[in-house]
Amino acid sequence: MYNKFFAGKQCLACLLFSLLSSYAFGQTSKYAATIEAGGIGGYGSVNVEYTLDSIGKLALTGRIGLSTYHLFDFKNSFNPDIIVPVSIHAAIGKRHQFIGGVGASFSSMPEQHASANQLQPDLAFHLNALFGYRLHAKNRNLFYSILFTPFKSPNHPVRVWGAISLGYAF
Repeated sequence: MYNKFFAGKQCLACLLFSLLSSYAFGQTSKYAATIEAGGIGGYGSVNVEYTLDSIGKLALTGRIGLSTYHLFDFKNSFNPDIIVPVSIHAAIGKRHQFIGGVGASFSSMPEQHASANQLQPDLAFHLNALFGYRLHAKNRNLFYSILFTPFKSPNHPVRVWGAISLGYAF
């Protein structure tokens, strides 16, 4: 059921992301696109990252992605689950980077409700963290990451996921 506490968390997360986005787009940013298997998007996600700021070997990066869990509902109709992972993380290093950060995933999954006898979106907010290692290929814009990504879903204990990703910086 939708309550004021859940609405407050959604508003806070949206406000934080809006502020970070406006800060990032106000300066010259370095972008990256990644394909991730596992991780905070569930079974995988496609992500865009942008560098908010960097000082020496330390970089602060924002990230938003898109993922799905099921493409078809129980009636076999195209009705995908939508998962949007959003995070902010710090990376230390140049070619070899250690990464740590926090974020949230927003999900909308169609569920059948007996009272309405129809599909209704079940909206959820999941907190997550990410810790890992990233290796940038020599003289190329490619990079590879291995991540530990625990997350907390409503009414569930902390779940532990891992992820591997391939990215391209531009």
